[in-house]
Amino acid sequence: MDILASNKYKMPSISLILSFYNQTGPFELLLASLEQQSFKDFEVVIADDGSSKESVERLNSLIDRSKLKFKYIRQEDKGHRKSRILNKAILESEAEYLMIIDPDCILHPRCMEEHFRYREKKVVIAGRRVDLSPELSTRISPELIHNGWVWGKFVKTILLDGLRNRTKHAENAIYIRNRLVRSRLNRKEKGILGSHFSLYRKDIMDVNGFDERFTSYAGEDTDLDNRLRRNGVKIKSLKHIAIQYHIYHPISTANQSIMEVVESNNSEGITFTPYGIAKNEGQE
Repeated sequence: MDILASNKYKMPSISLILSFYNQTGPFELLLASLEQQSFKDFEVVIADDGSSKESVERLNSLIDRSKLKFKYIRQEDKGHRKSRILNKAILESEAEYLMIIDPDCILHPRCMEEHFRYREKKVVIAGRRVDLSPELSTRISPELIHNGWVWGKFVKTILLDGLRNRTKHAENAIYIRNRLVRSRLNRKEKGILGSHFSLYRKDIMDVNGFDERFTSYAGEDTDLDNRLRRNGVKIKSLKHIAIQYHIYHPISTANQSIMEVVESNNSEGITFTPYGIAKNEGQE
């Protein structure tokens, strides 16, 4: 055997890109779920939008204790610039297949496996999520994730909480293995959830990534969804297959002026935003 060949670096199959801003508590839960993934061939790229010194120190402490492979990309805190740091993280990622998530979530142990299994060129895989109630969110710990309680006995609790109209989309917690049932449940095409989607690097590069004019909560995912579709990319939903549990937090409202960017791109039929990864001369 050629020793040099055997030691050759192998690029990860998935680059998991997650936006981050001071959410060390939820990140600790997410990290526990990443360590439980059945799919192991991935790197974690943290896109930090200017977290505090204390949060960065806590983040580093969690990373140091983990065996996962990390990249850390940070920019100075100049307000909400999530789109900008995500674009930077895309450039720094290594894999040809990207999965983009938020840090305030927990992934089912087969979530990344399912994303990779269903991957297709010119297709975005859109997983679905369970929006946990405040009460259920506080019951989860890294220890309970590691011992499998969250996707075991806790599922029944989630469903009961959904019947009480506390947890939203509780039915999404049910993991289905049967291929025929899976296909029938996912006939209807749904949009991208910014907290949970994957696609080939080329497909997001072809539309120049996220539009960096989105500088407040919401809008960037809807705009990306629209531009990808106009560029011939289809959205494939994996309800009851790629499952995510979303930790409760108050929902911010979208700034109307920001949503006008979505409307402008739509009316002009924009696919390749000039405010994305590749910049025009004079842009930051």
